[in-house]
Parts: sequence; structure tokens; C-alpha cells
Amino acid sequence: MSEEFNNLERPEHKRRKLSLIMNFKINQYPDPARKPLNTEYPAKSLEICEQGLGLVTNEDVPVKSIITLELAFYDLAAKDARKELRSSEVIGEVRSNVADGNGNHHLGIIFTSIDKDDQKIIADFVSRKK
Repeated sequence: MSEEFNNLERPEHKRRKLSLIMNFKINQYPDPARKPLNTEYPAKSLEICEQGLGLVTNEDVPVKSIITLELAFYDLAAKDARKELRSSEVIGEVRSNVADGNGNHHLGIIFTSIDKDDQKIIADFVSRKK
């Protein structure tokens, strides 16, 4: 799997490792005849950049599927403590799906709809020193 994964065309954006548990829903499959179920699927993030994220899930989600991700952001710049933690729905497109042979799928997601404030929080996180 690692050679196949490493040979994928990846965007050249600064990225940072990120380990979060999250849920996603499939909004639309590439085949219009296939209707998505209104089901949440668990996933774990691997890395994030301003334009998208990598995650692992046991769901085999076809490339070009449109999904909604439930993310939680901790905004260190918030002036009001009640606004430090914010949840957000982000829409993305599956750009890659690589099976690892153990029942997991490594998905590359590009954000297609994200709140500008959330995108700034991600950019700040990615650029922050470790």
C-alpha cells in the first residue's frame, strides 16, 4: 500500500499531521443512480492542509463522491471563551481512495465548501510551529 499511496498525485500545500476522530456523510456518489444513505461513518484524520485533509475509514467511498465532514475547531484567537470551540460542517470531494489491505481506506479529501473563518483556523494551525 505505501508505494501506491506515495505515488499518488498530491497537492503541494503545507500540511500538518492531525489525529482526530470524526464522522462523515456521503452526499452524492459519482454514479447518479446510486443514492446515498443518510448514515454517518466514523473516520480518523491523518493530516490536514488549507485545501483538504487525509483520513482513514473502513468505508470504501468512491473517488469523486461528495461528503460532509463534521469537524471541531479550537480557535485560540477567539476573544470570548465561549467561542473558542466551534463545530463546523465542511463539504469535500474524495480525490483518492487507497485500500491498505486490512479493511481500511485512506481517503484524500479536497474541501469544496468551507467557512472562511474555519479555513483561517486551519491555515493558522498548519503554519504554527510544532
